[in-house]
Amino acid sequence: MIPSAACLPVSNSGNFDGNPVSPGSYMWFTSTISAPGASRAMRVDMINSIITLRDGNTTYRILGPNMRLTLTSKHVVDLHFKQYRDHWRLQAPFGTAGEDFLNAMAYRFDRGLHGGIKNVAWSAKFFSQSGGRIRWRWSASAYTSFTSRYRQLDVKPLDDTRYPPYNADRAGTPEAYKQFATSGGTDGAVGASVDLTPCRR
Repeated sequence: MIPSAACLPVSNSGNFDGNPVSPGSYMWFTSTISAPGASRAMRVDMINSIITLRDGNTTYRILGPNMRLTLTSKHVVDLHFKQYRDHWRLQAPFGTAGEDFLNAMAYRFDRGLHGGIKNVAWSAKFFSQSGGRIRWRWSASAYTSFTSRYRQLDVKPLDDTRYPPYNADRAGTPEAYKQFATSGGTDGAVGASVDLTPCRR
């Protein structure tokens, strides 16, 4: 087992599109995971999430919750957010179609944002006892109405349409607020590969 100091943060950077974000709007930062070739149970912990962006002379450092994804052989999907210690938990089957939810955070931009912001970065640490390689992607979408009470969002856990809510929305979609989505944020998802070298937290 490699000591914690060897498990360095992974940073994944992308750009916002040219649409400004209106003052008072929320940005929903959400990430997903795929594990190509995964054919057995595994657990991935994602901690120390930080979004960093600079808009003009203002730099934002947005701290996110922790996340634990457990993939099992059971056909059970359970996504919930625990206020205690501030973390997401998802249990899902391995080998589903598409991607799985892997962490999200909301932030209200009181002064709004200019369009075209470059080098928006999401950094985090990843831990797994089993190792392997994952594909980690994130995106950001603006909402005119939202809530930071994550348990009220009804977040979609999987892309796979065989599981609730049985629609074509992407994993991470806040089903209870999707009607309030507006322009602004990333133009598509930003992707990176992460090698899950076994290490302890």
